[in-house]
Amino acid sequence: MCFVPAGMPLWSRLNGGGRLRHLDIHFDIASLSRRFPGIVRDGRWDRPRLMFADPRLMALARLFALECCEKNEAGPVYDESLVTALLAAMGTGEVEAAGEGGLTAHQLRRVTGFIEQNCARNIRLQELAGLVGLSPSHFSHLFKAATGLPPHRWQLRKRVEHVKAMLAAGETSLTEAAVVAGFSDQAHLTRVFQRFTGVTPAAWQRRLGTRYRAGPQAFRSKERKNVQSPTSNLS
Repeated sequence: MCFVPAGMPLWSRLNGGGRLRHLDIHFDIASLSRRFPGIVRDGRWDRPRLMFADPRLMALARLFALECCEKNEAGPVYDESLVTALLAAMGTGEVEAAGEGGLTAHQLRRVTGFIEQNCARNIRLQELAGLVGLSPSHFSHLFKAATGLPPHRWQLRKRVEHVKAMLAAGETSLTEAAVVAGFSDQAHLTRVFQRFTGVTPAAWQRRLGTRYRAGPQAFRSKERKNVQSPTSNLS
């Protein structure tokens, strides 16, 4: 579901074919204010909310759609009760759960899931803000309120977690892990890793007791030494 304030431009794109059932419900804010004093408050009707989920609103939307298909057979009293229930649901519940504490639970899951899937590349702030229909500055403020970290640092932390998983498996060099996780080089990885964990990646891996690999170049060096001295061992 999406809520778009009056006068806000909106565009979308659909890929592929198939059938689409679409229900538009339009609100006259001036009429609502006169009929339901106090319902338009806190600027909530001025903020867009894109791709959110609310089971109550979905249930009411299905009832509205059914009335449209049945050509208003239930009568005006039933229709008015649906409108009242919809307005009440719009003013409360998960969709409005952000308040002063940050993003809604659904918005936060959507954004952090996107970062998780794309953390190896540079994600623009505008991309993340667009996922929840907010301006970049407002989104950044709400995200930090919800997570304690700005979006960029949250992405870096996810990269560090991916590196930890690769190093724990003991089959990836630091150089390879840095590239896969999206760091510019091994030195960049080491700086960020130490900032979040307090130790270097190599020290962290040694604590796990896993096999440390310094990278392909180090292996070539060891292999040359092995040729010169057949009694040496690689470990």
